[in-house]
Amino acid sequence: MKTIKKIFAVIGILLIAGVSVLVIANLSQDLSPEQSSANFEYGLIAKQKSESSQIKLTTGDRVDVEVLMLAPQSDQGNPESAEVVIEYNPSQLEFVEISEASDVLMIGPESDPTRGRIIVDFVKQGQGGFVGDSLNLKLLATASFTLRSSELDNVKISFSSDSKVGDKMISQLNADEEFSVVVSGSLPVCGNSNCESGETLICPQDCKTVPTPLANNINTPEVDPKCSELGINYASVVPVGDNWHEKAQSLGMGYTLEIVGNSEQKLGVLQSFRAAMARGLTPILRICYGSYCSFSNVNTYINFVNDLADELANDGTFYIIAGPNEPLSENWLGNIVGDPISTAQKITPYMNAVIDGVSKPNVKILSPVFNTTNDNFPFLVSEMKMRGAKFNQLDGIAGNAYNLKGYSLGETLSDFVTRMRAQGFSANDIYLTEVGAFESDKNNGWTGTKVPHQEALQNLRNEIVKLRNDNKVKAYLLFNSFGTNSDSNFDYNVFSDDELNYLVGPECVNEDNSPSSTPTATPSPTISSVPLCRYLSTQARVQRSVTEPWVDNLEISCEESFSVGSFHDNNGQFANDTIINVIDPQNRTSNLKNGDSFRTSVPGDYRVVVTTNGQEGVNCRDEAKVSCSSTTTPTPCPIEPVCSAGYDLVTIPPFDGVGCTVYECVPSSTTLTCQSDRFVDSFSAQGINNFIWKTSEKGGVRTANGHLLISVPSGSFQNNYVETRSFMQGNFQITADIVGLSTDYKNSGTAELGVGSPLGHAHLGLNQGHDGKQYLEANIRIGENWLGSRTLDLGNVKPPVKLIISRFGSTVSMSAEYGGTTKQVAIFNNVYLGNVNAQLYSFTKDENPAINAAFDNYTYGCSSDPGSVTGVPTPVPPTPRPTCPVDLKVCPSGFTVSRDPFNNCEFRTCPIVSSVCGNNICETDEEINKSCSIDCAPTVTPTPTQAPKCTSHEYTQWSECINGYRTRKLISSLPEGCKQGVSPIFGEVCGSGSLICTTDTKACDDGTWVSRDPSNNCEFMQCPGQTECVQPPACANPGPGEARCYLSPETNWCSLECEPIPACALDSAEQRCSLAPGVNYCQALDQNSVDEKTANACKADYDGNGTIDINDFAVFAKNYKKENIDCSLDIVNNDCKLDISDFRLLGYIYGQENACQNN
Repeated sequence: MKTIKKIFAVIGILLIAGVSVLVIANLSQDLSPEQSSANFEYGLIAKQKSESSQIKLTTGDRVDVEVLMLAPQSDQGNPESAEVVIEYNPSQLEFVEISEASDVLMIGPESDPTRGRIIVDFVKQGQGGFVGDSLNLKLLATASFTLRSSELDNVKISFSSDSKVGDKMISQLNADEEFSVVVSGSLPVCGNSNCESGETLICPQDCKTVPTPLANNINTPEVDPKCSELGINYASVVPVGDNWHEKAQSLGMGYTLEIVGNSEQKLGVLQSFRAAMARGLTPILRICYGSYCSFSNVNTYINFVNDLADELANDGTFYIIAGPNEPLSENWLGNIVGDPISTAQKITPYMNAVIDGVSKPNVKILSPVFNTTNDNFPFLVSEMKMRGAKFNQLDGIAGNAYNLKGYSLGETLSDFVTRMRAQGFSANDIYLTEVGAFESDKNNGWTGTKVPHQEALQNLRNEIVKLRNDNKVKAYLLFNSFGTNSDSNFDYNVFSDDELNYLVGPECVNEDNSPSSTPTATPSPTISSVPLCRYLSTQARVQRSVTEPWVDNLEISCEESFSVGSFHDNNGQFANDTIINVIDPQNRTSNLKNGDSFRTSVPGDYRVVVTTNGQEGVNCRDEAKVSCSSTTTPTPCPIEPVCSAGYDLVTIPPFDGVGCTVYECVPSSTTLTCQSDRFVDSFSAQGINNFIWKTSEKGGVRTANGHLLISVPSGSFQNNYVETRSFMQGNFQITADIVGLSTDYKNSGTAELGVGSPLGHAHLGLNQGHDGKQYLEANIRIGENWLGSRTLDLGNVKPPVKLIISRFGSTVSMSAEYGGTTKQVAIFNNVYLGNVNAQLYSFTKDENPAINAAFDNYTYGCSSDPGSVTGVPTPVPPTPRPTCPVDLKVCPSGFTVSRDPFNNCEFRTCPIVSSVCGNNICETDEEINKSCSIDCAPTVTPTPTQAPKCTSHEYTQWSECINGYRTRKLISSLPEGCKQGVSPIFGEVCGSGSLICTTDTKACDDGTWVSRDPSNNCEFMQCPGQTECVQPPACANPGPGEARCYLSPETNWCSLECEPIPACALDSAEQRCSLAPGVNYCQALDQNSVDEKTANACKADYDGNGTIDINDFAVFAKNYKKENIDCSLDIVNNDCKLDISDFRLLGYIYGQENACQNN
């Protein structure tokens, strides 16, 4: 069967002044013209329409653009509708009209000429879905515009990501595509056997020729095979410019390495790999970096590689890395950074899956790239082998190695190759994807022994010669030595042309094949790993209120708020691809969205910084400024008190930087013994118990609802904590309940119970990983050395989880209690940290996302000897301190103190402080001596105003009479702000209805009323916010021949526990599919009845003449996607509205005469 290539994206053609540039992102798959594919990716395309191939437009000329759907050539399962949002630049084009194709029904357009948006919906007229032509294209409509100026270039039309084909949103790739309008130039000509710009999709027959291998067209001289073992790691995201490949070729290199971050960069990979292969270079593909990767789903990676291999089948062989680069440092698979156990748990099955899933002859598979200089490298390999790693099925073992003078694990590349072989890889081929002179004195990031740069260069040259003599080392790639990554941390390994020639050696340099234009060490903009800005400008704007214009500079009073917004090209439309950060005068950063409000606090300048996500350049960045000044005289704050002997002064700064510092005198640190000092802190008091805890003074620590809350803002410090003031001596057991943990699922965070002293630290933490699942992690640090983490996967277990740390002698045991069971996480022997403080931590990882952790029931008591007991020592509950009353004592100074559970609930000692007039505190001597009237002025308590009772109400119009009842909605009640009083009436009996409800109403908690519902046996309707649902009556799901009732939208109906009927079950008798036996479908069907789909569609025959005609369509269009319509107009779903589902069904028999005569 003849096949064509299916395109998974869209094409944009840039044809300005005769220049043609193809913009395409495609994933291809064989697709038969005679049948559709369940995997076909439907999309939208804009194509300029012209009677002439030569275009020369002048100001005011009409521009016609065809709106096309990507659809296969068979209608089996094809979508029957499209909800399209067209976007254009209103400064370039003026919208005129849009006309649907002959077999298409259209509602719209809804045009916004200010924003440059056209909203229009289409459905297929007649049976079946939209069918594509031989190019898989289906014309929906033609949109017409007027060109505002003939001097314009870069005229574009695109589709919003809100657009749908069928029930699915178009892909982000489709939404990001911009389709060019030719102002001056020529359009491609289909059928001339030339694969011109844009014809890959529009005219595939011109692009079917098998390309001649480029290697035959480029001078690739013979070089020593050993020379070609050297390569270049560009340290850059695809694509890399061909001038860099040319430079690698001129140096006799044989390998390149480039990075791909997501599957949408496939075109860049193809472009760069083909260019490299054409110059005799073998590419190596690395995926992702850091903490997030779209290839974390291994099947996504496998499919990407297999598709890539098919595309490059005629070009040559390439290598892939079966996992992360330096997996102990990257955690995009959800492992713990630095932990060989959790890392092996994640990367072993990933690597094995790649080995099993990729079997293309032109793909070679390498292991994850091991950092051979990491001291945990051997442990990681060992853990992977224990988990069945298929190292023997790989084409090579990948690693990174550097020259490191004086390093304890090895000093040279050869040393680290030896270290790789020591892990059982002596028989494997070795590929070093990063090598370099890390020891150079130009490397500011290296804190070990440094050598002069020239000496480092010579050492690297010596190691390259050694590696060439090693038959099992197949490749070694210089890291960033061309300077293709501009990160200054990598500058130490960027070499001049003379230095590169020295490293390569005269025996390998191709003197006759030097680059036609020698690239400099600093990459040109085309080499950038981030796309250049595609906008003319970007705007950061602020406004005081919605009634005022957006500006870039604003002056307000402190405590006032302002709103933020971001825009492109001054089009007045919020940009949907920007990042907005507000930086306050204290350099604290807050991330906001368009339209968000920000409240100023401290005086000074607030910078609003807007950057464009995924693009760089001055046109994609802007700043606005808001200045606030204090308009009121601040109230003097209390002076710092002098505490009595045996007490320490605690200063508590305000969290938001506004207000006065709070002072409290607390007992000096003491030593606890478990026998006499057992206690519980349930965090039920207002504020932190400063007699027990001291904070890290980072803010974000408070009590609420009986819990201790510790939070870390986004992008700031990585941890926050409280710790006990008293030391714990000897044996002890501490516990704490983790009752809440929230953070960004793409990153990770921890809530920890720990102990610490100058000798080290031990902790047990509840972690939330990248996949949102929970796991426990225990570790101990002695001095600066960690003993190694132990983990326990909790799967989907959520808090509360009780963490338990016990010390008995020199044994530390860590356990957790959850779901009614207690499990041991780790036991560490021969560990003693001396007298320790207990600690409660909130810790954020990776890119510092915001995190909130909630703790409860901290306990301190005695531990038992774990001895030979299997499992977890039985927790010994501490003797709780008495629960004190929550009343407060007002000190003479005006301070308040609470009761002390350590001192039989006596009030704590008042701080000693002299009176200060003007601090808003009426201190004792001021009151007695009447020396400060402003501090001791009598307080007047305002009398609360009572809301008036309602006397009348304003309503909407009555609804149509349905089942003998009609309803209306409440608009407002008078007088304004009233409550109770005269009750509103929402419904009444009408027509010949038999079900009559009383007209009484029920008052809800929020002051509103609800009436009784005749469709629910006259039960009261749900109050706003009420969550309990009401079971719908049987008539909502009728059998054949039974009438369907419409359910009131005011009632919170429970969902019908049934399966929706597949669309094919509603087709005509000869095409109808059978329903699965034993399934409770939402609508009973009589398989012997007339076409059920037609019967449903005929509900749109509003005038009852047997045909759904233009009159019915006018009624439908008038009520389409409107609120509060007559529910009798509804066609499907019983939702009292007309949407795209109803539109599709109307189109099914629209215009078919007498199709509804018998329905």
